Amino acid sequence: MKNKFVYKLFFFLLIAYGLYWSAVEFIFLAHLDPAGLRSKIKSEYIQAQIPKDEVDYLILGDSSAFYSINPMKMGSNSYSAAELGATVALSKKMFQELGIKKINKGVIMIQTFIDPHYDEDIWRIFVPQKIMNLSDILSTFCNDFDNHCTWIKKATLTVKYLKYRLHLNSYIAATISYGLTTQSRIDRAGFERHVRSNVQANRGHSAAKRSFVLEDKGFYTPYLKYFNQPVNPPDSELVALRELAELVKAYGVELYLIHPQLYRAESFIRLEKYNESYRSFLHKKGNLNFHYIDLNEFNVVLDRSHYRDVSHLNEDGSTRITNDLLYVLETKYRRGK
Repeated sequence: MKNKFVYKLFFFLLIAYGLYWSAVEFIFLAHLDPAGLRSKIKSEYIQAQIPKDEVDYLILGDSSAFYSINPMKMGSNSYSAAELGATVALSKKMFQELGIKKINKGVIMIQTFIDPHYDEDIWRIFVPQKIMNLSDILSTFCNDFDNHCTWIKKATLTVKYLKYRLHLNSYIAATISYGLTTQSRIDRAGFERHVRSNVQANRGHSAAKRSFVLEDKGFYTPYLKYFNQPVNPPDSELVALRELAELVKAYGVELYLIHPQLYRAESFIRLEKYNESYRSFLHKKGNLNFHYIDLNEFNVVLDRSHYRDVSHLNEDGSTRITNDLLYVLETKYRRGK
């Protein structure tokens, strides 16, 4: 009798967990998490829509590039392969997998080098959305980040991968609360259609509405603290930058790394440490064989009305910075070509 009760309890718990996992996997996180959804749609666009035969400019980088540089303003055959939370190493991998036959004008990259890109974003965006598999995880943490992984470290990473892949990191109460309180106002299918059509219409760029502007500190960004401190990316990012620059040069064009266009209101954010350490990091290993375009090379002045949050531009800001960047590229760097 006791054994029957134990078996029944076991099967009940198994079914309950199956229902919970299904809800998390197929309803709440997979379809309603905004960052994950955007990343998934962008990954699909990169794989299926960016031409393999020929492009003019190709844009790489993290979300700052995803929101900031509009390829529609860069010419009729330019595209964005920038991805939310991407590291340089991941961008290099995507560039290689694209296998584009010809690049006419250059490759543009914006990279913020903030800490979450090397841990939090990998586990919360790329693993749940199946953009990174276990092999990618082991390569990232054991090779790209210059760690010499023991079998214990690899086993730990494997368990953590399974945990995030199956969303075991999400507690049911928090997940349901998130879905009901934060996302219930969004038409799930309509939101996905909006993101997909936005990315498609702008050749991989996400054009944030011009009505999204900085109005109060509550709308700035959860990553604000990372811009108030020095950057501290792994040195392997410099190796990836050098290798990416060499891959780009094989096309007879240049890699241009653009300093992130962060909101510079001194009242609530101090960028001195971030900017200084950013430049120092790029010169840590000597010449990396790419063009670095600093903030002082831009003539455009951006204010609150041009930002959706502290590190991402809205549609108006994107148009202004893209037009100015194109002017800088065509007049200073590509003169005579």
